[in-house]
Amino acid sequence: MHHLTLDVYLMLLEGRLPPRTLAAALHRHLLEICPHCDGEWQAAAPLRDEARASGEIAAHSTPPDAAAAIAFSSASRRLEERAERLRSTRRQAREDLRRMLATPPERREEKIVQARTRYRSRAFCELLIEHCRERVRSDAGEAATLLELVGLALLWTPGGLEAGWAHTLAARAEAHRANALRVAGDLPAAERLFAEVRRRLARLPLDEAKVYAEVASLEASLLWDQRRYAEAAELLDGAVLVYHDAGEREGLARVLIKRASILQGLDRGGDALADLARARSLLDPKEETFLYLFTVVGTVPLLLDEGRPEEADRLLTDAEDAFEAAREPWWALRLRYLEGRAALARGDLARAELRLGEARDGFRDQGLPQDTANASLDLALVHLHQGETAEVRRLCREIAPYFRAAGVERDALAALALFARATEADAAALARVAELRRHLSGRARPPRASS
Repeated sequence: MHHLTLDVYLMLLEGRLPPRTLAAALHRHLLEICPHCDGEWQAAAPLRDEARASGEIAAHSTPPDAAAAIAFSSASRRLEERAERLRSTRRQAREDLRRMLATPPERREEKIVQARTRYRSRAFCELLIEHCRERVRSDAGEAATLLELVGLALLWTPGGLEAGWAHTLAARAEAHRANALRVAGDLPAAERLFAEVRRRLARLPLDEAKVYAEVASLEASLLWDQRRYAEAAELLDGAVLVYHDAGEREGLARVLIKRASILQGLDRGGDALADLARARSLLDPKEETFLYLFTVVGTVPLLLDEGRPEEADRLLTDAEDAFEAAREPWWALRLRYLEGRAALARGDLARAELRLGEARDGFRDQGLPQDTANASLDLALVHLHQGETAEVRRLCREIAPYFRAAGVERDALAALALFARATEADAAALARVAELRRHLSGRARPPRASS
């Protein structure tokens, strides 16, 4: 039985959860505790199915003559006309976005204000937000600046002051701007802006529940960067509820993957494995390759840490096609790294040395200090198992600059120095390796990690 907790009510009052999610949770709880209500709900199933199907045309069950009549009906023509208007609006919005991006930053606001018809549509604001979601990876400052234009564009857009969709776009734009500030390194400004977004959502609840999950996922990234793991996990608990209730499979998979990373920071490896397995069950490796691979690269280290190398090997074998399809260098290097770690766990030191060496060199060439440090650390552990203590000390001297570049704490460097003086792969040395991994956990992310 899932009780509603004080945390759930607080998230609702603070604007972190939509009212409809609370209603859905109350309804589920009612069905759990009251057999009569549950029986009546089950009896209403045929009516629910009929309601969901109303207005939908199933081609396989519609007689040909009826289908033809529908196709040439006035309602069908009106729908096609509306669809063409939407396509035209979308084409215009793409052209508006192209023009805006080509405009010098200092002239963009003036361009919106002085325009007569351009930059004044819902479609333009939506495209601008989506563009900035991608832009934040390469130029977070530019993304933050562009997202400030959404509010101005809405002021001049018909319906942009009172329509529900406009309030949704305004909230999304501010949340993504806060995320861009986070990526740019201004964490205090990002925190202030997220607080403003929450106040907006508490003051003016939105009908579109998925926005609450999107905002929660973005703010959880800030809390992650601030090492406030418990608060981040709490936010993502709410996002999981929202996406589950909305039937949003991809969104649910994304927040489960993110929550798994945060649970690792809380030393809750079993819960992280459960989240990753659930996310993997929602994804098609061929259609959603990158998300599927996130579940793989998150799961394999956890399995190895739990002494389950056979399961790790099976998962890597199952994912070989997906790794090959990914094509980006990071994924190929990550596969070599995980294969090396799995070989080390099995005691195949020759294969471990080969794969970990390839991964370490590749990460170094790609300019990825966290990944380079991880691979070098495991490679040093291979040499420790082989009794090559001089090589261990040499590698530890190499690793230290990468640890500093990764911004790890002083005690991590102290642990590395202790590891460098180890003479055998005893329990103390292995514990130090585990400690160093914890310092680096959650830092090594691929170039296009989900937000």
